[in-house]
Amino acid sequence: MNADAINGPLAQVIHAYETAYAHSKEQVYCAETLTEAFLYSGIASSNHKNSVVLSKPNWAMAYYLRGYAYGSMDDLVHAEASLKQALALSPFNSQFLSELGNVYENEKNWSSALDTFQSADGAAEFAPPEQKITLRCHALRGQGYVLVELHKLDEAAQKYNACLSISPGDQRSIDELGYVRELQAKAGK
Repeated sequence: MNADAINGPLAQVIHAYETAYAHSKEQVYCAETLTEAFLYSGIASSNHKNSVVLSKPNWAMAYYLRGYAYGSMDDLVHAEASLKQALALSPFNSQFLSELGNVYENEKNWSSALDTFQSADGAAEFAPPEQKITLRCHALRGQGYVLVELHKLDEAAQKYNACLSISPGDQRSIDELGYVRELQAKAGK
């Protein structure tokens, strides 16, 4: 099913955009919000480049979905490449960053995973208002998971508690915090 999506509809969307913008001399971005659009325009301007910001992130979303599909098939190399293509178009998309963090996590590349989840947490600020808390919690839980793997239990607990401070009923954070407390008890803390 995932291979069908990759080779069918996603390939068609990607091909259409790649064809349309193949010869563009402008830096192309995809933005979900006006704030994100202004941010990308500012980045291009500071780099002395002209830019075009597409107001719908369909192109970037197609790369993201392809990356997600590859990841679900454990094809981490292609997942990472597709997610990086999505992020080239939408560098401050928290959802895309967290998914790349998940890929690094699956590769056990803890340093890159932690950095990427931290970036995703910051980028959640630019997301649509109704998505900010969900995206922040995803990024915070990702950081917590990596910190547990790095045996930094106090820092991991802080990340899960940070999620609970903005989303008090987040069951995944509650469960993970319980796990961290068990590990701390075993370690004699």
